Amino acid sequence: MSGPLNGVDVGVLRFLGGADVNNSDPTYGRMRYLNLYNARLKKDKDHPYQCHGMNDFIGKDDVVDEYMFYYCNKLEKVRPLTSVSTCSTMP
Repeated sequence: MSGPLNGVDVGVLRFLGGADVNNSDPTYGRMRYLNLYNARLKKDKDHPYQCHGMNDFIGKDDVVDEYMFYYCNKLEKVRPLTSVSTCSTMP
């Protein structure tokens, strides 16, 4: 992947990685490897991605939220962004 990513893009990546909006049933997504090396996460309060039954937003540029790839059970490896400034941890 390359270029800017917003909440809609993250939602699609989650679906392809096997996570549904409520984390209750896996999707038919089969993406095993995700290379975000040349991508940029852009702050986006207008386009939420669905995770754990709630709307999540990209709150800051280049910050990977703790739930961004939660329940993406098909993903085996994610190559992080070169520009990532923070990676939140799960409680």
